[in-house]
Amino acid sequence: MSHIMTVAVFVAAMTATLAGGRVLGAPADIQPIHSFEDVPPLATDVTDVRRRFGHVTDMSGKTVKGDTAAQPVLQRLAEWTRSLTQQAMQPMNGQAAASGMTAASGQALQVLATATPKLNADQQQALREFGAAKSAVDEQYSKELERITGSYNKRLADGGCLDPGKRTVDCAAIRKEQDTAMLKAGSTYLSSLAGPYAQFKARMKSVAAQAQSTIDQADKSFASGVPAFVRPMYQSLVTMGVAVLGMVVAAESDAIVLVHDKSISPTESR
Repeated sequence: MSHIMTVAVFVAAMTATLAGGRVLGAPADIQPIHSFEDVPPLATDVTDVRRRFGHVTDMSGKTVKGDTAAQPVLQRLAEWTRSLTQQAMQPMNGQAAASGMTAASGQALQVLATATPKLNADQQQALREFGAAKSAVDEQYSKELERITGSYNKRLADGGCLDPGKRTVDCAAIRKEQDTAMLKAGSTYLSSLAGPYAQFKARMKSVAAQAQSTIDQADKSFASGVPAFVRPMYQSLVTMGVAVLGMVVAAESDAIVLVHDKSISPTESR
């Protein structure tokens, strides 16, 4: 399962847990919208990939291959995930259901009740569209690598480079050409992915911004405190913001891993 789908599964599980209402308030220090600018940009070429590729600790605490430049955001996501998970396991306190309600609270409650389903639909649509665009770019990349491998393997075979015996060509020069072509294919892939990724990041940032704005506006309506039965709605919105930020980080990190594994590693193992 790709990192981005792992994050998608996380938000589904957390949203289901929060729907049970077994949570306290949304922690004010978890505001994912302010972390989107900390997400490293998509790698521009294979040189950039070489510089940033390594092992990182993801938001679930596992050590995986990824973008080392994204580790600070991943660490933040891991801390937020632990906090949200711990709060989901705490019993709700005995605060009265109507506590904190005013005339303005009714409208805020209606907005909160519809916000999570709407934003969840928005992020799922963005994820589907990015997934389709990425699949097309991935397929083009895969076909180009297959073409390169087939073409150069034939030249190597025809020149006697793949079997013991007399060689009629400069095998090292042909392999060098092949490596150059594979590296170029990796850089081309990143260039082709840049547009879909930028759109995906912008849409996920919009989801996080709307989630935070909904919470901020609701806070103004609950003058004497947020009622206990409203708090799961807050938590769902916070979880949504954490999840979409995680998906953006996963998307850019997955691209680095793919190019490293498909274009760079083969040239280093010859």
